[in-house]
Amino acid sequence: MGNRPRKTITLIELGILVVIFAILRSVVVPVFSQAADSARDTTLRVELQRLQGAVNLYRRQHAGQLPHRDRFIAQLTMRTDKLGRVACDVSAGDAHLLGPYIERIPRNPYVNRRVADRVEIGLAGPGGGNAGWYFNEKTGVVSPDDDFYHDE
Repeated sequence: MGNRPRKTITLIELGILVVIFAILRSVVVPVFSQAADSARDTTLRVELQRLQGAVNLYRRQHAGQLPHRDRFIAQLTMRTDKLGRVACDVSAGDAHLLGPYIERIPRNPYVNRRVADRVEIGLAGPGGGNAGWYFNEKTGVVSPDDDFYHDE
């Protein structure tokens, strides 16, 4: 009767398990955190490349003209004529229309989702975080509009 197998865990064994889980957590959590940051940075770079490519193609097909500040999103996401006029009702056979260059403005993963797909346009430079992207209307360069440093 004295040799019954025990079915409970002792306080010492429980303490050892807690220590093991704490050690595992201290190793695993930073690894997953770094992977998430890396994925977000990769997403930013891909989306920036897509948006800049759309601007560059628009410029090539419109005799060096950049999308206009008041029609930037429409000129990139809809069909336009060579003068940059947005064609709302387009017949399928009209060969004089260009675009669209991008389906939608991509989201910047580093800013608030409410503004992540907005584009700030001007000459001052990015960094306000009021939009997902900053478009320099003089140079045609698109940049992330956030306070994070993104090395090229």
